[in-house]
Amino acid sequence: MSPAQELVELAPLNATLTEFYRLDMQTYAAEYEELSAVGIATLSDNVVTQGTLPDRIEGLAAIPEEPFELVTESVDTEGNKKYEGPTELPLLEESAWDSWAALKAEYEDAFGPLNKSLKERARSAWELDNNLRQYGESLVKGDVRTVFGLAGQSIDTINVAGAGATAQYLQQEELRPNGVLAGLKLTVLNEPVDMATLLPFEVALQYTGGMTETLKYAIVNAAALQSADIFLPIIATGGASDLVDVASAAMPAAVAGWGAWSYWWANGDAGAMTYDQIPAHQRVNTSACWSGCGATAWAMIFGWVDRRAAEGHARWANHWGIYRVNGGLGANAVEPLNQDGGVDNMTWEIRNRMGTYCSGSGGATKFSRMIDAIEYVRPRATAAATMRTRYDPTKLCWFGACNDARNLAKDQIVLRQAPAIVGYDNHYAMAYGYAHRSKTSCFLWWCSTDWSRWFWVNQGWGGSGNDWINSDDVHFAGTYNNP
Repeated sequence: MSPAQELVELAPLNATLTEFYRLDMQTYAAEYEELSAVGIATLSDNVVTQGTLPDRIEGLAAIPEEPFELVTESVDTEGNKKYEGPTELPLLEESAWDSWAALKAEYEDAFGPLNKSLKERARSAWELDNNLRQYGESLVKGDVRTVFGLAGQSIDTINVAGAGATAQYLQQEELRPNGVLAGLKLTVLNEPVDMATLLPFEVALQYTGGMTETLKYAIVNAAALQSADIFLPIIATGGASDLVDVASAAMPAAVAGWGAWSYWWANGDAGAMTYDQIPAHQRVNTSACWSGCGATAWAMIFGWVDRRAAEGHARWANHWGIYRVNGGLGANAVEPLNQDGGVDNMTWEIRNRMGTYCSGSGGATKFSRMIDAIEYVRPRATAAATMRTRYDPTKLCWFGACNDARNLAKDQIVLRQAPAIVGYDNHYAMAYGYAHRSKTSCFLWWCSTDWSRWFWVNQGWGGSGNDWINSDDVHFAGTYNNP
């Protein structure tokens, strides 16, 4: 079901949902009307929610708009600890909102810094898109572009006009599956001899309903793009990391549409683990809120290691005993894929080791306390291991500051075929897949490379909702490894 459909399912009986809100990547809410004692429909003070409402974060507005040094912490099963990062952390306190009305009224001010950071992370992609719209995409000899119409629209005609549209430079091939005009394939046959010459052309699509769409291109000399590095300060506005990406894209051979996806996966059965948080006042949970996603994520990581040990996996064979009978300290057992009483005991112990606390109905765990899950492992460990966490304590990830957090999780999956914890928005999940692709686009004589990087995560929602998440949103990562 879509989030809106799920909210309808969760709504009180006979309630009429009136407004839907998306508050972050994982949280949706809906207002609804309810009947008063005299039968008049009035707007309820409550809302139906999917996910946990975000907390108020005090102190965000005082943080400068600049990259904040990440914190990297590691601890091993012998108790040796290492800390790298700033000596003073920002004073950020999270607290639940008094009411939905208060959250709604103060949302813009309270979450303004986070939304501004999100806008900043998208800025370079927006600038590239705007430049392509204004100047058109630069093409060189051998480039192939396929122009398709909008989904759900019927194309009447496609016209190509401009200096670069002549047969000397451009081959045009209409695409007509089943005899219906669906698009146009463009192949660049030649290029201008002069490096300073542009041969622009436009592709105009006329749709049946009267709507039109125009795409701009320009054929240029490939050698002109090879000298694009002299213009790097103009387009590398996102920081030093962009300089590397753009410089590597200077060769015309890289100038094309999105490249193929590359995928990496953790081995084993990470996707089959159907763990969930424990509801308030149910089973072993004696608190007034959910047990917390942090404890669930670590329980899945430890369970994955325990199951690899039971299989005799070369890397993990000696790491048995992380899970024991009924989640206690007794005899060895293999951690189950599906949550039972023993997994409940395990999750609850991890939660308490990390100092998870109630924030409204949600169980919240601070970044700095996630490393304390090692205290669950230490009395059970049969082999030396190290846990590591890396995070931006501001959650803002200004100017790519969180890339190293992303890389910690990425390297765990790519290099070790093992899952990692990723934190984003108000949630911790277990990432066990990673994918990326790149696209180098040129406008005029300037080129820029855009990357798309994603993690596939087990959300810890009982097996539901597992999905790809954009790695740009990851501000925390945690791993469990051999020392």
